[in-house]
Amino acid sequence: MIAWSAEVTEAATGPDWIQILTLVVAGIAAVGALGAAGIAAIFQSRQQRTEWLRRQQTEAYEAYSAAAWKLVDEMFAGAIDRALRDENFLGVDEAWDELPPLGTRLTDAMRKIMVIGGSRANLVAPLVYRDFFSLVALTYPRRGAEHPVAHAQRDEYQGVITNRVLLGMRALRADLGLLSKKEAAALDVKLKEWTTEEPPGPRRELVDAERHLKEWRVRDWFWADADSGYERSDYPWSMLPTNSVHMMQPLAGVLTKQVGSPWRAAVREGLTDQQRAEIYADMLSTVRHGGRGGPTLHAFPQWVTSTVPGEQIWFWPDSSLPAVMPISE
Repeated sequence: MIAWSAEVTEAATGPDWIQILTLVVAGIAAVGALGAAGIAAIFQSRQQRTEWLRRQQTEAYEAYSAAAWKLVDEMFAGAIDRALRDENFLGVDEAWDELPPLGTRLTDAMRKIMVIGGSRANLVAPLVYRDFFSLVALTYPRRGAEHPVAHAQRDEYQGVITNRVLLGMRALRADLGLLSKKEAAALDVKLKEWTTEEPPGPRRELVDAERHLKEWRVRDWFWADADSGYERSDYPWSMLPTNSVHMMQPLAGVLTKQVGSPWRAAVREGLTDQQRAEIYADMLSTVRHGGRGGPTLHAFPQWVTSTVPGEQIWFWPDSSLPAVMPISE
């Protein structure tokens, strides 16, 4: 019995058992090494992806910043500034043509940000783009209408545009971690306000729209001071030299702009006070934006041309007139 126990003990402690134990330990170590290598690879992959994304974001933000400031520089000191300093205001209308290529650069930069940008950049870039060209239009007077009121508006909205671009640049810096936590928190409050506020620009005015048209030196149909108003009983626009079929319908009002001449306007008699005020409000928005957009409610969506070179015609069909309602102060 004692001999059998000795044999069992010797077998259990023999060389084969040690080899098996060694193999098990080696296997566990190998698995651990593979796991560590896998974890290291995952962390390295994530780090590389983070570094790649940051490089891409930085390049996109730099392109966006350059495009936005190039537009601002053109607005402040480009062709429009030179034209407004000319004693005959030569080139004022043509200065607008410098903007579309710059706008394309801004659009391309914004689209890239929408793909790889951070949360703040994705919030700001579309907002800047949404309002940019409507605001820029407020800073570009038309030749023949480059009077002090237009210059004052230009100065005002140059400031508005610059402030919005600066706020956008801070959002890009925040996404890159270049602001302190306190600065980023204050910025987030401003960005939230930005997303909820109405788009900037002149508010639609009904009560004083006619008075403001006169302040903007919009003339009557014969380019005289509109001291007596813009109402006409003879439908003078029926004699406009245009081949547009859109003008061959009953119209309630017309606004025109010829190259180098002031704006002129006319509305037909017989309109209610509210209908007339709505048309004047549309006309005022068009004039303030230099005929380059501007929100209107009742005008035909597009202007048409006449046979006079460069003349543009905006018009209000009878069918577009609003329902009669009181004018609110």
